Amino acid sequence: MIVTEMPSNLRLDMSGNRQKVMMVDSDLYRITERIAEIDPNLYVVFHEDHPKPFTIMENCHDGVSRFVARYEELDQRILEDLRFMCAVPFDERMATAQRQIDKSNADLEKPNEEIMDWLTTEVRRELVKSGLSSPIGFTSYALKKGKR
Repeated sequence: MIVTEMPSNLRLDMSGNRQKVMMVDSDLYRITERIAEIDPNLYVVFHEDHPKPFTIMENCHDGVSRFVARYEELDQRILEDLRFMCAVPFDERMATAQRQIDKSNADLEKPNEEIMDWLTTEVRRELVKSGLSSPIGFTSYALKKGKR
C-alpha cells in the first residue's frame, strides 16, 4: 500500500526520481504484528531508496503521524528498542544520550600523546631542514623512549 499522507516529520528528498514509500503490513517474522502489540498506534513504512529503509511511525492522538526511528533491517532489535522506549522515561533516555555525547566529545578533545610526539618531531625536523632551527640538541622524546 502506498502511503497517501506524508507524515509530518518524515523528511524525504523529492528532487529527481519519485520516492518509493510503502506501508509494511506484514513480514516473514511478524515484526509488524509484534510492533502493533507493543503499541497499536505504531506502524512501519518502507522507504526504498534510503540506507535505513524501515521507518517506525506513530499515529498520534492529535491525528498527526510522527517519526519514531529508522532501521536498516526489520528484526528483533526494533522490538527491543521500542520496549526500551516504553519502559524508560524520555527524560532519562535523553540524559543517558547526553552523557554518552559528552563522554565522546571529551574523548575527542583529549590529545593523543603518541601523535603529538610524532607531530612535534616532524615539525622540528622540517624546521631544521629549512634552516629555521638549529639541529644542535635535537633528539626526539619518542626516540629516547625507543618508540620509533
